[in-house]
Amino acid sequence: MENTNILYSLIIDYGYLALFLSLLVEGTGMPGPVEILFLAAGYLISRGQMSFLAVVLIAALGNVSGNVLAYIIGAKSGRTFVEKYGHFLKITVKDLEGMDRWFSKYGGVTNLLGRLIGLPRTPAIWASGITRMDFKSFFCVFCHRRSFVVIFLDICFVFSVDADFEDRLNRQDVPMVELFINACRFYPIYVRRLEDIFMDERKILDIEIKIVRDVRTLLSIKDIWHQLEENSKVYPFNTFEWVVNWWKYFGGGKKLWILLVVGDQSPIGIAPFMITFGEMGLPVKRIKFIGSNNSDYLDFIVRYGYEDVFYRTLVKYLESTIDRFTVLDLEHLPESSGIYPYIMDSWLYYDYDIQDVCPYIKLPATWDEYLSTLDSKFRRNIKYEIKRFFTKCDGSFMCIADENEIDDSMDRLIKLHQARWRKRHMPGAFYSKRIRDFHKALAFDFFNRGILSLFELKDSDKIVASLLSYHVGRKRYYYISGYDLDYSRLSVGAVTLGLSIKRSIEVGDEVYDFLRGDEKYKEDWTKDKKRNMRLIASYPSIAGRFYLYYIIAENKIINKIKDRFSHD
Repeated sequence: MENTNILYSLIIDYGYLALFLSLLVEGTGMPGPVEILFLAAGYLISRGQMSFLAVVLIAALGNVSGNVLAYIIGAKSGRTFVEKYGHFLKITVKDLEGMDRWFSKYGGVTNLLGRLIGLPRTPAIWASGITRMDFKSFFCVFCHRRSFVVIFLDICFVFSVDADFEDRLNRQDVPMVELFINACRFYPIYVRRLEDIFMDERKILDIEIKIVRDVRTLLSIKDIWHQLEENSKVYPFNTFEWVVNWWKYFGGGKKLWILLVVGDQSPIGIAPFMITFGEMGLPVKRIKFIGSNNSDYLDFIVRYGYEDVFYRTLVKYLESTIDRFTVLDLEHLPESSGIYPYIMDSWLYYDYDIQDVCPYIKLPATWDEYLSTLDSKFRRNIKYEIKRFFTKCDGSFMCIADENEIDDSMDRLIKLHQARWRKRHMPGAFYSKRIRDFHKALAFDFFNRGILSLFELKDSDKIVASLLSYHVGRKRYYYISGYDLDYSRLSVGAVTLGLSIKRSIEVGDEVYDFLRGDEKYKEDWTKDKKRNMRLIASYPSIAGRFYLYYIIAENKIINKIKDRFSHD
């Protein structure tokens, strides 16, 4: 059984060369479970990674070469070898003479039966050479029969099971006895592999994958995307608005590759992918989420109740797509994502690593109840700071409710945020015009969807602190904030954050999410944390394993850099 797994892996890893060499050895009559080669070849044919015609021709050429090689060796040295050492096998000169007479009369029939039954195959090949059977008869009856009929049918058998099993069984021109004999010689591995393939095909029989490759098509599925958002677990960072705006501002040099999975004429899920090339000096294509590096939670949008069929279909498609120069690189993937077990159950190599730590608050029913969960010293401090601000200042706290105010409010947020970071000689989150334009455009789209929550803390008419958050379902996601450095002695940053948490409790939210980043100040507000992972999958080869190690090492270096600044 171990040998069959080795042969299967050889075809998967080395393709045509492994097929030719294996069939060459098998053609000399050496025993081995070569039928597993055709199973692997059929699997790769059905996924477009090998050519059907090329497999048939190369397999035939390898087998013919092995048959001819065995015949030549038998004809040149076989009789001398048997005459010298045959007594060890109890073969006498009289037996050789009888074999000569038999093969001169029935050589063709003997070879044919040996090929079909399998057991007499090896002695028949060598005996043909030793007895110097007519080479034309040998080639036509043995090599032709084996190479251009049985090989063809073996591959067709595996290919048809993977593509259209029932149609194959209904055909009347298939010699089923021959198929049965060849397929069942090593039936344990066949049954297990064919069962997996057949059952997987039945489960995704009515599923279609549509690929979105351009912006026009992306815009045309806006309503479908929104419909799925309403019936799926969704984050601000995989909403239609985030994806479209991100692609507009950061999609340069990347290839749009969104997979829309449709079942029973209705969409069941979206894989918002893009393809990049040459990242971090690695000369491979990477299949990534749209929004990688600029987003906090990236995951698939899957209609409730269809998780199993969606992930099975998606992973099966990825198996057919990921080649020796392609890597699946999923960043900021929540550890609660449903994709993990399906990748782990696939034939792809995979690895994963922690990428982000994400603190969050499980909100209670009241503000006082939440305060009671905090450290006593911090609880006293935050209550004191809120009271002091509204005592010393003509304070007010509000959420932007007018679309006409969004542009100015975003400008104030950006200015307040950047001022603090520039004082520390750091670039800040809004360091480029492209990033600023992205967030301002997104703010308008999110406002119209009811997702934007832009809070401002005022002293009379002066904005002293601003906090940007996104509200999806019953969860609030705290994205970024800024405050006037002249008011830092009044802790206006902490006051604004505390009041935004209080507002979430008042509107009935269940979670207040601090998003990625394990900064020290967040520990004062909550002890609960979850993790984002970086999941990588590659083609099962030595190069694929190298890609995994490379990207995991890359991730660890980036994490060390982020930790250095987040705890500075």
